[in-house]
Parts: sequence; structure tokens; C-alpha cells
Amino acid sequence: MCAGGCGACVVLLSKYDPLLEKVDEFTISSCLTLLCSIDGCSITTSDGLGNSRVGFHAVHERIAGFHATQCGFCTPGMSVSMFSALLNADKSHPPPRSGFSNLTAVEAEKAVSGNLCRCTGYRPLVDACKSFAADVDIEDLGFNAFCKKGENRDEVLRRLPCYDHTSSHVCTFPEFLKKEIKNDMSLHSRKYRWSSPVSVSELQGLLEVENGLSVKLVAGNTSTGYYKEEKERKYERFIDIRKIPEFTMVRSDEKGVELGACVTISKAIEVLREEKNVSVLAKIATHMEKIANRFVRNTGTIGGNIMMAQRKQFPSDLATILVAAQATVKIMTSSSSQEQFTLEEFLQQPPLDAKSLLLSLEIPSWHSAKKNGSSEDSILLFETYRAAPRPLGNALAFLNAAFSAEVTEALDGIVVNDCQLVFGAYGTKHAHRAKKVEEFLTGKVISDEVLMEAISLLKDEIVPDKGTSNPGYRSSLAVTFLFEFFGSLTKKNAKTTNGWLNGGCKEIGFDQNVESLKPEAMLSSAQQIVENQEHSPVGKGITKAGACLQASGECSLIIFQVKM
Repeated sequence: MCAGGCGACVVLLSKYDPLLEKVDEFTISSCLTLLCSIDGCSITTSDGLGNSRVGFHAVHERIAGFHATQCGFCTPGMSVSMFSALLNADKSHPPPRSGFSNLTAVEAEKAVSGNLCRCTGYRPLVDACKSFAADVDIEDLGFNAFCKKGENRDEVLRRLPCYDHTSSHVCTFPEFLKKEIKNDMSLHSRKYRWSSPVSVSELQGLLEVENGLSVKLVAGNTSTGYYKEEKERKYERFIDIRKIPEFTMVRSDEKGVELGACVTISKAIEVLREEKNVSVLAKIATHMEKIANRFVRNTGTIGGNIMMAQRKQFPSDLATILVAAQATVKIMTSSSSQEQFTLEEFLQQPPLDAKSLLLSLEIPSWHSAKKNGSSEDSILLFETYRAAPRPLGNALAFLNAAFSAEVTEALDGIVVNDCQLVFGAYGTKHAHRAKKVEEFLTGKVISDEVLMEAISLLKDEIVPDKGTSNPGYRSSLAVTFLFEFFGSLTKKNAKTTNGWLNGGCKEIGFDQNVESLKPEAMLSSAQQIVENQEHSPVGKGITKAGACLQASGECSLIIFQVKM
């Protein structure tokens, strides 16, 4: 297996909450998911959406009609990712028009961003997905079996395989399973190799009993996708900590946002986006969308990510941006007392002992980030950066960075009152603050000369460890990011408009109560035009035989049975 990197094995996981009587549905990478961790859940595969026996789903038929499958290896996972996006987009309210979804074209394109295809190419796959979006222009989609030359738009729409968001033939969570869960509301851990404690005290009791044994605390289990040796290690006990309320809590108030260690990255993105008046949190959420891929974020936890960064020097994007956001962590020690550290302090500490636990992480209110004595006219700037082989999808960064700065406007330019410049993933143990540069810039008016001196200092501070690949490139990225952040604030570029800083870089120069000026991501676009129509059927949009079988996963199953 590829350990969560390709998306070929993506399935839909459905979890029922008997108290809220609500079903949550999201994609997971099945090759990373431990069997015991889906106790009480329902799994839907691409074959469960539709097949040759009961009829194919509209997702399968549109993939086939847009010529979006060749070998079929990745296609079932693509189908489930598309279906999950449609399912969640249309849960709360009906689509604006029949046959389409509430998905926008941008959201539809992101639905398959973590699924890798080795031979088809992404244009037809993305076109198939965008064909469900309410705001898509059908004429902009690529070559397909539904559009004929000279037809008007309405004729094409009538020929598209019907999509009905109210269709009930896909049952993602059966009623009998809901009844079983309601009849067994008290979930007690059992004395097996797999335990599921429901309180911190019960967890600590298990850790005391298992003293001396090799124990693995389990939440998302996505770390095995990066640390391959974890799959080979034989643990004597597994403890699932996702049912402990302290680990799954979410608190949001004037002090900030606190997230339990077992809150998934996807859930954290959702929570941070709800804080609409704090664009710093929205920027953090946007950056978090570039971590791993959707089906890994759906199970991977913020606590697990931070622990990998602290214990195993994982090149974490999350650690870098949260250090710049001045996040803090709560630790429960082996003596049951709680301690609080800044995330920066925690990353530099030795690994926690077996009985100490990371409970939660708190991102403070951006207003409270201002230091005592700061001017009321000061403005807080925050930006994150990332350079990776792929902008979306499962790719570790060559370098990530996050900068925060408190600045004020003076007669001779923009003054930096305070700043934090954090870099990570460039070949060092942990996210690193460029403190010499911070000290140099503090109290200075930003000018071309000051900025060039800061860049000179940065080159000596951001130096990849020996053996790191592409060290020169990584160091040059650090310079680029710093220049982009402060370059628009130099005296030459900075302007004041209605009290706001408005520099040359659109990504900075705004207050936390103002929407980000960063432009919307550009949609991918391509066309396939066949000029020669003499030799029929060359150039005609004929659906490949067996394409729906590939999309549903039935073809892959047949091949597997033949090999067996």
C-alpha cells in the first residue's frame, strides 16, 4: 500500500451520534484505518453507490461520459471523493436548480485534489466533478459524450446523467445500526488488546495497568502513512482516545479558540472558519487545507500532528503557523496535574513520558496578541507561506513560514513595534523563529535599506541541516517570503487609505476585521478540440466500454479475483 498518499482506497465513513440523532459522513483512507477504530460506524465503497446490478450512480456515469478513466485503478476512490463532496454540500438545503449540487466549481475541483491519477490526466476528472456544480458553465467543460456540436445548453443539460440529491437508494448508515447504538449507549472499555476509555481517569488507569507494555494511543493513525516503520512494529496494547470528552472539546470565546487534541484537522478548519470576524483564524484554516489531503485531514488530528513534530521532528505546517499565532498547549502530567506552555516552548522540550498527555491547543484572540502598552492605532498583520511540489494534495513543503507583525504608521513610514518570524520544514528539528531578524526589525521604520539588512541576517539564520535536499532553494524561499511580507510596507510602497495600510502585496495590509484581499484561487481550465472528423468514429465522444465498471470498482474486483 502507498500509506494514504494516492486515494485509490478512499471510502466513505459514516458515524451516528445518538444524542444529536445526526450522521456525520466523510472520506477516509482505508489503508490507514485500523479495523477496531470503525466499531459502530458504517462504510460505503464506490460499489455501494451504484453498480451493474442495481444501476450506476450519476457520479459513475459522468466519469465515464467525460472519458475520465483509463486503467481504473484510482477511479473508485475518485468516485467516493466526488460523492462525499456532493453529499455534504446538499445536506443542509436543496440545490438552487434541479440536476445540480450546492457545490461551487471551486469546491468541486478541490473534492478530488488529494486523489492521485497515474494515467488519465486531471482535466476530464475535474470536468466530471465540476459538471455537478451549480455555477459551472457547461460550455467550458472538456470533450465528453453528452455534448454534440451545435447543440444548445438546455439540450446538453437534459442529456447529463440525472443527479438527484434526495435519492435514497444510497444508504450510508443503515437503520439497524442506529438501533444497536441507541441500545448500547454506555460504552465501556473491555480487557482486550484494544481499549476505548471514555474519561481521562479511565485512560490513566489503563496506562497504569499496562505499565511496561508497548502501548499505542490511537486517534487517526495517519502517522503510519509517513513513518512506515510504525506498520511493522508490534504493539501489545492499543488505546483509542477519541471517546474522551477532554480530547474532543471545542471552545470559542473572547479569549480565543481551544481545540482538544483529538479534534481532526478537517474539524479544526471548520471551527476556525466559523470565526468570521477574525481573518487570522481564516488564514490559518486556509493554510491547513494544504496539509496532506482531504481524506487524511478527516481523520488526522491536530494533537497527533503536533506530537509528531515534537517527538519525531515531523516537518509540520501546523506547528509553524501556530507558533506564529502564539498558540499554547495544555499538558496533563503523570501526576494528573495540568501544565500550560507556549507551543514554541513545548516543541523544544524532550518528548513526553508514556503517562503524560497533550490535552488541547489554544489559539489566542488576535486582539489579545497585542502587547501591553501597544498603541490603539497599531495594526496586526499575519500571513502564512508554503512552497511544495504540489499546491494541493499530499506533498510535504520545501519550506513553510508564518509571520505576525504589529505595526504603526508614523510620519517617516511604517514602524514595526513587534514581530514573530517563524520558519519550518527546511531541514531542522523544529519550527524556528528568526529571533535575530525580529530583534533587528523591532522599532525600525521599514525601508529598502532596513529590509536588505534583515534579509542579510536571515541568510545566516535559516540554514538547513547537513544532508537536507535542495538547501540553497530552501534558503532562497525564506528570503522571498520575508521580502514579500515586508516589501509592501517600505516607505516607497506603503500608502494609507481610510486608516488602513495598503501596500503593493495584496496578501497583507489589512486588519483582522477586514476580509482577506487575497484573490480567489484560479480554476484550472483546458480544452480538447478534435479537428479531423473524416474517419468515424475518431473524434466522436463515445463512452469507453467498461468505464462505469471501473468507476464503481467492479472491474478492479474482477481483476483481483482472476489474479487470486
